[in-house]
Amino acid sequence: MRKYILSMMAAAMAFVVTSCHDEGSYYHLASLVYPTAYQPGIIYADQYEDSVKFNCTDRFRVAPLETSWISVDPSEASGAIQYSYLVGWEVKVPLNIEQNTTGTTRTGYVTVRTYGEDWDRTLTASYIQLPWVNIMVPAAEITYEEEPPYLPVSATFNAEYAANETTGTIVFEASGETWTLTDGTFVHIAEENKNGDKGKQTIALTLDANESTEERTDNLVLTSGGISNTITIKQLGKEPES
Repeated sequence: MRKYILSMMAAAMAFVVTSCHDEGSYYHLASLVYPTAYQPGIIYADQYEDSVKFNCTDRFRVAPLETSWISVDPSEASGAIQYSYLVGWEVKVPLNIEQNTTGTTRTGYVTVRTYGEDWDRTLTASYIQLPWVNIMVPAAEITYEEEPPYLPVSATFNAEYAANETTGTIVFEASGETWTLTDGTFVHIAEENKNGDKGKQTIALTLDANESTEERTDNLVLTSGGISNTITIKQLGKEPES
């Protein structure tokens, strides 16, 4: 049985397209909800699922467009919405995503065809899959292409602490089934926080105080779904004694 998340939507909204039948007014609705016509869907490297959401009043069919790393289960790919005057439905169709092990950003497309006896419209949803995991703290420092469409190319994750700071935090959302996090030389992670299941994680760090006047760096490695990212921790040197 198909499993669609449905909720009633008013037809008087942006992107509504109308036509008429001989027997009276019949409002056809077809519009993207996620991704939108102006904002692509963002998928992280370790994700293996996403969705396309759209408003619809007719039959529909969802299919990847020249994108090998996105697929749709046949049981979810098509359906029909029972028409009700001035009311449309929001439909959510799950997408299967291949995790991005290419090390580069890639783009993909999904078409949503809505059609009836005198109505046929195809919408195209676009997706960008990044080559890194969703690390929130420290924030990603992203490099973009120098020419249109200015896609994100790479990201680094850097945190800085004072010489006497001995605690810190890392926040990330792992989409792989499991994840691991390795500690460094002067940055330590409790054993119970070095691995876990998918979901949002807040990990406490313990730093050794830097007794030197020289700054130093340490690297932590986060791996989720076979995708690894390095988080660089810089600790400043202490002020020289006067």
